[in-house]
Amino acid sequence: MLTKEILIKQIPLLKSSDTGYFALSLMDECKLNHLPVVDKGKYIFLLAERDIFAMTNMENPVENASIYAPCVSEEAPVLEALQVMGNDQLTLLPVVNQDGIYEGAVTIPVLIEKMLEHHKRYSADCTIAVLDVPIDEAPRFGIMNTREDGTIYEFEEKPKIPKSTKASMGIYIFNRLKLMSYLEADEANPSSSNDFGKNIIPAMLASGENMQAWQFDGYWKDVGTIESLWDANMDLLNPNIPIKLNDKSWKIYSRNPVQPPHYISEKAIIRHSYITEGGVISGFVDYSVIFHSVQIETGAEVEYSIIMPGARIKKGARVSYSIIGENAIIGEGCVIGGSPESHKQKGLADWGIAVVGPGVTVQKGTVIVPGEMI
Repeated sequence: MLTKEILIKQIPLLKSSDTGYFALSLMDECKLNHLPVVDKGKYIFLLAERDIFAMTNMENPVENASIYAPCVSEEAPVLEALQVMGNDQLTLLPVVNQDGIYEGAVTIPVLIEKMLEHHKRYSADCTIAVLDVPIDEAPRFGIMNTREDGTIYEFEEKPKIPKSTKASMGIYIFNRLKLMSYLEADEANPSSSNDFGKNIIPAMLASGENMQAWQFDGYWKDVGTIESLWDANMDLLNPNIPIKLNDKSWKIYSRNPVQPPHYISEKAIIRHSYITEGGVISGFVDYSVIFHSVQIETGAEVEYSIIMPGARIKKGARVSYSIIGENAIIGEGCVIGGSPESHKQKGLADWGIAVVGPGVTVQKGTVIVPGEMI
């Protein structure tokens, strides 16, 4: 489901020329603590109640009261909006088109409305968001086995032979009174792990409660294995995956290492990769995610890999289909990892992502085969 399918257009708007007093009265009237500031159709920023109180004079226009402009693209999956709102503790998030024109807003009640509608429609005691995963990955997850109408009849925690591919996303809606009764009983059980997946959900199923599965269809990735962590980073580079780090309408606020700009030497060749600040790149990089302060020396090659902060790839080293840990050093002439195709051509089985741990120094000329971890 895309954000444009659930946005609402009835949210009152502010202009940059509106005074702090007017903005505060409008927020009070609408019972909202954030309102979008929009000039000539273009989204400018999101004004918070606290921004108004921080103004030296609330009779002044709000135009300089904030530079905080979170938003989400109208083409973004609903989960993206939910993540932004959760991370920034927002109850309202503006929605814009590709030109930055304000289209409407989503709110927390709207985001959970679809799942809540399902919960109410079936008079559920618990509704669990599920996502179809590949059958070979299903043993990694808690699997919900359901009937045709979506009723959950069984929960299997990481089954060796899964009966379905409906993986629990860990997002629940409960009947409050039912949940309280099960939490109280679980707390009184000294042998309980006090865990939803291990204790609460199985107990409710065993008691015959009405448990419903709600099918989610957006992007979601569990990174609990080396392969899935590698996959998630490669997805950032995949044009067919709806995640764009440079999407101005969906900013990601992460830790900033405050390093100088990265340096690309005249000998460097870089294709379809993310290169972060503080790096010095003199070698060949293709389809890779390079974290901050990484050094890739002349003649070194990095393909389909994740290079963590501070790692150093020395001259002539070749790194492919690998994850190199923070501050690791790959010595001259080393060969780390390899493609699935080359592995298969050599008649070898059990291909996997090669991993070099944080702080590890790999000596000159060392070969680390695909799937090996040091």
